[in-house]
Parts: sequence; C-alpha cells; structure tokens
Amino acid sequence: MSTDHGLSFDGESLERLSELVRQLHSMDGPVAEEFFAMIVGELKRLARARLRRESPNHTLQTTDLLDQAVLNLFSGSPVQFRTLGHFMAVATRAMSRALVDHARAHHALKRLPADKRLPFDEFIESYARHDVTAERVHDAIEALRVCRPESAWLVLQLHHFAGLTWEEIAAVTEMSVPGVRAAWAVARDYLRQALG
Repeated sequence: MSTDHGLSFDGESLERLSELVRQLHSMDGPVAEEFFAMIVGELKRLARARLRRESPNHTLQTTDLLDQAVLNLFSGSPVQFRTLGHFMAVATRAMSRALVDHARAHHALKRLPADKRLPFDEFIESYARHDVTAERVHDAIEALRVCRPESAWLVLQLHHFAGLTWEEIAAVTEMSVPGVRAAWAVARDYLRQALG
C-alpha cells in the first residue's frame, strides 16, 4: 500500500512490521532494532509533516521531534501495541505531546495573541474558533480518547495526523471502511462540540 500521504510499505514489509509491533515492548533489543530500522523513514515523514504545520520560526527540528516522540512512547508504563495502526496512532500522539510540551516550555503557558499562535493542524483550524490554542486542542483530543470509543481517537490520529486514507486505516486497524468512517464521524462530532 502506498499513497502520497499514507504508509509506503509493500505487503510483505507491512506484514513483518505488524508482526514486530506486537512484540515491541521497549526501545532496546533485536525486535526494536529491526522494527525501528524498517519504520524510521515513515516516522521521519510524519515528523516533517507535523513540523510543516507549525509556525515558520518553530525551533524544534525533525530529529528532535522524533527523538522526543520515541522517548514519550516508552516512558512510563509499557505499552502493548495491538496493531501497526495502533503504534502509528500512539506515535502521532507522542509527536503531538512533544510539540505541546515544546510550546509550553517556550511560551511559558502564556496566552499568545492570535497572530503569534502556533497552527496545530488544518483539520482543527477548520472546526475551531480563532482563539483555540495548541494546548486546548491537545486537551480536547485527550478527552476524546477517554470518553468516546477508542476507535474514534485512533481514526482521528491515523487520518488527520498520520495522513492515512480510509482504506489504509481499515487495513492497519483491521476495521471495515464503513466502520472507519463511522468512527471518524464520532471523532469529528465530538471535536466540533468540544472546540466549537
């Protein structure tokens, strides 16, 4: 499967990555080494895409964002990744968290004037008022994860933050395309209400 915005792996690689991700428990060891060697290009692409949405004077570099996201992935309680889609969603969430943490550190949680705010994502901007900060968007997405079906949060992460199509999301999550669209509708409606 390969698109301009989605995962760029052939079927064999996708199958191997899916096998490895279920065995991935830490950043160390042969499983992690093989997994990250295969996926690092996709993770860098996601990090570059996320940074392109930030303000031009953003100081975080692609490698720094990726390093911080990987550290966020494995800090705290061990995560058992069920599917490659689950890993990609958690990785994009870790990137979002790294960006929010970076923004908090550089802006000391001060409310910024509208012309100084960091754009977070085109989707969020299309549904949010102009005074929505990255921190508020992050909080709304976290609330979505807690109070709605996990599939809604997962589809949001994979579609708008990882750039996967409905069909690609269905393939990596083992959901049907109509199920993916239904989960998307739940996420979209929740965020409209939370941010609107």
